[in-house]
Amino acid sequence: MKFQEQVRAAGFPDEVDVTRREDGHDRIFRVTQGNYGAELVLTAEACQMYGEGPGTALALTELRKAVDRGLPAVHLDGTLERLTLVGD
Repeated sequence: MKFQEQVRAAGFPDEVDVTRREDGHDRIFRVTQGNYGAELVLTAEACQMYGEGPGTALALTELRKAVDRGLPAVHLDGTLERLTLVGD
């Protein structure tokens, strides 16, 4: 399943933007809504442990929970609060 299809399947509200990028072997997922947002790092170890598809689904689920709780404000320096999923 393509990433944007997974985002739609996760049920994010229309006004929320969800992106993914690679940082070395880690994957960084970002969710923003106006001046609010968060990032989640799926480490290479976690991705290997869960697998690409399930790891992405887990990351999107955690970010959806963050949206439901209410995203924190973007920091003054433009960075976002960061969550991390690591492998056991």
